Amino acid sequence: MRALSIVHISVLASLSGGSALAQTSPLYMVSYDTSDGVIVQNGQVISSWNNSGSFRESAMAIHDTIRIIGRNPGENGREYDLAGNPLGGGPYNNPSYDDLYDGTTDGDSNYAIAHNHFDSNFAVVRGDADWSGVAVLFEPTERSSGIAYDSSTNTIWVVNYLSGVQGLQEYDLSGNLLTDLPLPGLSGGLGLAYDPADDTLWMTGGFNGGSIDCFQLDKQGNVLQEIDLPQYSNSWAGAEILAKGGGCAADLDGDGDADADDFFAYLDAFAGGNTDVCDIDGDGDCDADDFFGYLDRFAQGC
Repeated sequence: MRALSIVHISVLASLSGGSALAQTSPLYMVSYDTSDGVIVQNGQVISSWNNSGSFRESAMAIHDTIRIIGRNPGENGREYDLAGNPLGGGPYNNPSYDDLYDGTTDGDSNYAIAHNHFDSNFAVVRGDADWSGVAVLFEPTERSSGIAYDSSTNTIWVVNYLSGVQGLQEYDLSGNLLTDLPLPGLSGGLGLAYDPADDTLWMTGGFNGGSIDCFQLDKQGNVLQEIDLPQYSNSWAGAEILAKGGGCAADLDGDGDADADDFFAYLDAFAGGNTDVCDIDGDGDCDADDFFGYLDRFAQGC
């Protein structure tokens, strides 16, 4: 049964002309309308958590930890490890910007977009790695929400959003527009992430009854794949991928390796029927196929 699945993947890859069907790196997403956070790998939720900010935390910058700034003026975000467990860092205070839905980082500075802040003309803002000194960097030509730092070009990608997705734009760090692409007919767009492992973008879905939770895009705006997480009906805001890319699907505790702690964490999830973690093949249950699927991930290591 598992060998047949590998054959099916190979056939699909050949039919697609080489387009990316697998998800190379874990995608972190935080909900707009609940306190849910999830880590998605190959169409499955491999880990989930609840943030501490009463769904007022969504703009993530992922360094060696997750650092989330408060969404609105005076609100605070917190620090989490890479599995979503709260740490001692923060609070990361939003000084004055309305609706920082999504964030990103270049490793030294963090970025977000003040989607509903009229006084800054909906600007891209920048702070240091701990969200201190947040100030206006530049104003996009179109009102936007999702933001991602592209380490291959040292540029910023944004999703133009106003009552729905309008387009995808790329800027240099001085605010010069480099790329301007329409994205008609897509739902969501509050969050955007860049995967350096395969040079693609991931955009959150939402406001669609949960039918599509995220989209993988190439840099020409073409949709490579859509992922539905049927157990969630959220609208997703923040999205981010580790700056180094790749990630590790077997690392369930977020400490950067695959060891006995991760293995026993999977056993606990499997025994308890926690499908958010143990359903590796995405068929809604936890059975032998899922167990051997996790063994494959564990054997690959990090």
